[in-house]
Amino acid sequence: MDATRFRGAVTQIPVTVDLEDDLSGLCKALGHPVRIRLIGILLEVGGSGSGELAEEFALAHSTVSEHLRILREVGLLDVTATASRRQYKVNQNRLTYLKSLIAVL
Repeated sequence: MDATRFRGAVTQIPVTVDLEDDLSGLCKALGHPVRIRLIGILLEVGGSGSGELAEEFALAHSTVSEHLRILREVGLLDVTATASRRQYKVNQNRLTYLKSLIAVL
């Protein structure tokens, strides 16, 4: 089977095996309701620290940190660190990329 296929009459974006793997990883990262809510909250507020997010969810800080790590590893979150805290925000370019991959399915 050819590794590159074209999907969609209008977009004509080639979907390669690498893109399929990337989409699979992104979807897996979003495969938990807390992570979907984290993305939504961060989009709404523009950015937040893990402590504030843990309070919002009424979850242990370590639990929220693990969800943030998973989202960060696939590039959906950016983090800026200072001496005393980390600020998380949604990587808009990566989110747009995810939307474009889903659109060609």
